[in-house]
Amino acid sequence: MPIDVHSNPGTVRLAAPDGPKDRLRVLLLDDAPASVELVARALREAGIEFLIKRVQTRATFIQEIARSPPDVVLLESKLRQWDGASALQCLHERLPHIPAVFVTESLGDEAAVALMKAGAADYVLKEHPARLATAIRSAVERARAVIERRKAEQALAHSEERFRRLIEDASDAIAIIGADGCIRYMSPAIRAIAGHEPAEIVGKRLLEFIHADDVSKVEHCLDLLRREPDNPRRSTVRFLHKSGKWRAIEGACRNLLGSPQIDGIVLTIRDVSERERHVRALAALGAANAALVHADGESGVLGEICNVLVRIGGYRLAWIGLAQPDVHRSVMPVACAGTDESYLANLKVEWSEGERGKGPTGTAIRTGRPQIAQHIATDPRFEPWRLDAIEHGFASSIALPLPDAGKPLGALNIYSTEPDAFDAEEVALLEQLAADVAYGLRALRARHSGHDPL
Repeated sequence: MPIDVHSNPGTVRLAAPDGPKDRLRVLLLDDAPASVELVARALREAGIEFLIKRVQTRATFIQEIARSPPDVVLLESKLRQWDGASALQCLHERLPHIPAVFVTESLGDEAAVALMKAGAADYVLKEHPARLATAIRSAVERARAVIERRKAEQALAHSEERFRRLIEDASDAIAIIGADGCIRYMSPAIRAIAGHEPAEIVGKRLLEFIHADDVSKVEHCLDLLRREPDNPRRSTVRFLHKSGKWRAIEGACRNLLGSPQIDGIVLTIRDVSERERHVRALAALGAANAALVHADGESGVLGEICNVLVRIGGYRLAWIGLAQPDVHRSVMPVACAGTDESYLANLKVEWSEGERGKGPTGTAIRTGRPQIAQHIATDPRFEPWRLDAIEHGFASSIALPLPDAGKPLGALNIYSTEPDAFDAEEVALLEQLAADVAYGLRALRARHSGHDPL
């Protein structure tokens, strides 16, 4: 691959040979020259035509995004002269529509969550680059989708007829908030998002449906809209579903109080609960891998992984059970975390062909395949444990096998209070986590025995 070094200090451009003119334009902020090849290799293997430019300083970063805005920005969290969090803020101030993915040597779980909340599209550790191309592609596609949606919103504000036609059929709910904070209009899409009929919401204050911890955020957003009417605002908060549960929504607000036709703040509401779960699952994966890297004892690291899944992943309960070679083929819980640990006190699970071996945990161990119960209340596999599970508030679960060269090792079990809580993207992340846990277990045991875990 040809490498063209430009006159800008610390700037390197790699171009795929004979690539089309619409190649993916990547700006990489990183001190390490080797990072360029790391990214290039991942994109090449994914069949993506690309153009990468690396910068190292704040000045060259600002200069480059002003001169030639990229399709995606890749950031190292720790730099000699700057830091990734400041670069992310700088990017959002100048080009808020450009996605940023952190490609970094290390990132603690709290830092990862903070960066995702600050607007990072994703993050990938350099020692685990397998997800890099997928993370970049997904970030770019989501950003382009947002741009298209914003174009639609702008068109909406210029034509009352178009506004009415679009909002009645849109999957996003559209609301009009009066100057007094009351909901004057709500589109039919709110039924799918929050379970309410529009008539049940119209006339009430918007803040009545916002989680108490998010009220100040909404008030601040509305205040900024009134003081700076030309600047739309966007925020993610928890919205009250008719069932009494909270849903994560993303609200895009535009001040049209000065429009005679609308005379209100237009709020576009989108359910992002699945995205929020994905963010938490991704952060949990990173934190769990960090725990495995620094593990020095089996019980301690398994407990920390369960703790990470509950504390960062937001799941109700997580436990790890190991397959026993006894006559009953029982599954012995060795680690757990969550507010419902008492659920395990009377839990008897096997990986046999008997009744207590045909549940998700036993089946996952026996078959080596993940077992998902999206509706515990009706899933026949949960019959022996159904009443206890419902009493503890569990609505769905997943059991992930811990592979050990074809032999049953055990299973990682995760429970959620929401039905249908595990989508394909989340399952893929959790499968990767289970595989990492299994490898970590083998490595710990091999370390004590003096054998190679492979």
